[in-house]
Amino acid sequence: MTRVKAYGWRQDNHYELSKAREALVQLHQKVTAQNYVTGGLEVYIQDSLLRSAIILGHFSAALEAYNDFLELNLGNYREDLQMETRLLGLIPHYEFGNWQLLDSLIRSASRLIERKYPHFELGRLFVKAVKTCVALQKAQTPRAEMALIWRKIKKDALSIASKQRLADYIIFTGWIDRQIKGGSVAERVYEVTQTGYRV
Repeated sequence: MTRVKAYGWRQDNHYELSKAREALVQLHQKVTAQNYVTGGLEVYIQDSLLRSAIILGHFSAALEAYNDFLELNLGNYREDLQMETRLLGLIPHYEFGNWQLLDSLIRSASRLIERKYPHFELGRLFVKAVKTCVALQKAQTPRAEMALIWRKIKKDALSIASKQRLADYIIFTGWIDRQIKGGSVAERVYEVTQTGYRV
């Protein structure tokens, strides 16, 4: 652990997370083949596969997990987790530049938040962040100007959520930092946790 703190996110951390993710994929295939997967278990598996793929920068795998998640018929089960997973699913679409599809997904997420989670300020901010950046990308806004907007979005996120609650959205914060500084989501997530969630 001391070495990790000294040198930040390292290649072997990436390897370990990749191996853990691959083990989850294999376990999921095995229990699915034996008809042991329930809807409740499936939502946790797909959410974990989505989050780990985003951290690793495997956006095609993240998109696959997100699409598998959307095919689940979960009803009212863990609606909070379903909402968070829907929001995180915007990330791989953004990374692939799926601007038209994102417009539709953003409208859908906004309606869902307003209807069911009007108190979910961080979720609303996240949708607004992606919507703003899609518009900036379409307008071919210079990177330096976009970075200023990303910093304001991050500052707003830090101002409305406690550190403990924001830790639940560490991928969101790390991804914003990736837009500002470049690098991988994993590196930025590590930095955010080490700096105590400061802007």
